[in-house]
Amino acid sequence: MADKSIVLVQGEDVPVAGLRVDLVDALDPRIVVGAVTDATGKAVFTGVPAGKYVVAPGGGRVLESPASTTWVGSCRNCGYEERFRVIPA
Repeated sequence: MADKSIVLVQGEDVPVAGLRVDLVDALDPRIVVGAVTDATGKAVFTGVPAGKYVVAPGGGRVLESPASTTWVGSCRNCGYEERFRVIPA
């Protein structure tokens, strides 16, 4: 189990605050954990099993392509916080 944080932004890197975002297992399409973004657009997920996840924002929002997946418990994302761009509502 590991912790994972991401940041959601839109437009010119404007933080997306108060948006629910889920991590969905990439192999078994089920929500593993969810969080709500804070004022800086940051969502923190705790106790996430290692693996590949699809980042799924709520409220009918969509991420810009192609980045919609992330890894937990892998050095594919060691040492940095990933940013995902949300298409403006």
